[in-house]
Amino acid sequence: MDGLIDDPDDEAGGGTIHIAFDADVTFFSMRVLDVDGGKSDVFEFYDEDDVLIEAIEIAALGENSVQSVESDNGPIVGVRRIAMVLGGSGAIARLRWCPGDHGND
Repeated sequence: MDGLIDDPDDEAGGGTIHIAFDADVTFFSMRVLDVDGGKSDVFEFYDEDDVLIEAIEIAALGENSVQSVESDNGPIVGVRRIAMVLGGSGAIARLRWCPGDHGND
């Protein structure tokens, strides 16, 4: 090891990325990178009472892939927490959301 960060090593064992908001938000889309795949690749959206609003599966497109993820039902309103559950490696490149209830404008 040379102490430099020029040898990336993603987490093949997966994990969960949690995003929490202090107030309700409307979710529009996310751009994700490098989702290598597993049996549980999914975005989970929860309301203020921690009740699941919707779950969206993430396609396992593999190394160096880029994809946009959004709900088939349009914007998701009333989101307080998002969990990105990965069975392998992956990353979030962009999160599109706005404060409050703006999904039905």
